[in-house]
Amino acid sequence: MLFLVIGSYLNSYKLCVVSKGMQFLNGLSLVYGPSASGKSTLAMQSSLEFARKGKVLFLDTEKSFSIDRIKLMCDDYEELLENIMVISIKDFDDQFEKLKQVEELVRTGKFCYVVIDSFGFFYRHGLHNQDYTEVNEKAVLMLRNLKHVSASGVPVLVTNQVYTGQDGQVKTVGGSMIRNFSDSIIELELEPRKIMNHKPEKNEIKFKIDNSGFVF
Repeated sequence: MLFLVIGSYLNSYKLCVVSKGMQFLNGLSLVYGPSASGKSTLAMQSSLEFARKGKVLFLDTEKSFSIDRIKLMCDDYEELLENIMVISIKDFDDQFEKLKQVEELVRTGKFCYVVIDSFGFFYRHGLHNQDYTEVNEKAVLMLRNLKHVSASGVPVLVTNQVYTGQDGQVKTVGGSMIRNFSDSIIELELEPRKIMNHKPEKNEIKFKIDNSGFVF
């Protein structure tokens, strides 16, 4: 079975597949795509792989972390779940408060991997219900804190929602703001299933999703 590699290798960032295990390296990786494209599956699958080596912090804004789905991914899920801390986020303000403390939480908790699935869910709600400028300022602070975590050597995976722009192109929620903080940018296409790597190298990989997660 082939797995996904997202991150830095030596001094370059790349997206490729390898034959043994899933390995994420340093950096902040943005993964975006439409509903059912595999964002949460990738977030959970990568969390399980990191849980084999250390503790994982999973920030869940959409109630996407599913124990039933985890059970299908691997046989030793019970042991691995002991190394995964899932924090449910209830709204945009709660997301801001949690990410304001994320550097300290990662340091004291000795986490080796951080996931937020997804960043844009409550951000989008905040734009519609709160002051636009204030919401964007808070979003920048959250992303900056996540960037600091990744700069300390702890990989960060940020999933995000999409929308269709006036030009007909699929775009990630938060646009250039979130893209500028990302070391790797990966788009997931639904039909056919395809990984589109946009940053720093451009390539594409076809994949499938089965009970174990992403397969190539």
